[in-house]
Amino acid sequence: MKKLAIISLALMSSAVFAGGTCAGCESGDINVCAPQIQLTVLKDTSVIGKASGNMSRANNNLSSNTYGVDLRAASIQITALKDSDVAAKATGNESVAQNNLASNIGNVAVNEAQLQAVVGREAYVASVASGNKARVVQNLSTNNACVPCQ
Repeated sequence: MKKLAIISLALMSSAVFAGGTCAGCESGDINVCAPQIQLTVLKDTSVIGKASGNMSRANNNLSSNTYGVDLRAASIQITALKDSDVAAKATGNESVAQNNLASNIGNVAVNEAQLQAVVGREAYVASVASGNKARVVQNLSTNNACVPCQ
């Protein structure tokens, strides 16, 4: 897994860092105008998000961008898991449990080349939600513009 991440980064680094800067990064949101690498590596680790109560939210965001990000340069998002768990649990009416790994969620503008990868070995990724109108959302290496899913 480590080799895969290193190889991916090496292959993409020349293309990613060859890009220029962006002009007009003034939208008021988060503007990424230089190449970025988001890398999360977990070994023998647990990431747990818990929430309870009506309309509660349990979110785990690893190597991800969420609503209001404007990517104007090349981007690499990698989440590597080995012997690790990522879990989101929400209980209550209209609760949401969500895991976002190497993903862009909601209103994220992607204007340049992008590499997204989730790799795992003996890893566990789960979302659990209970209650009336409860929702579970899993995003692994995705672009999801579902605004209510945020």
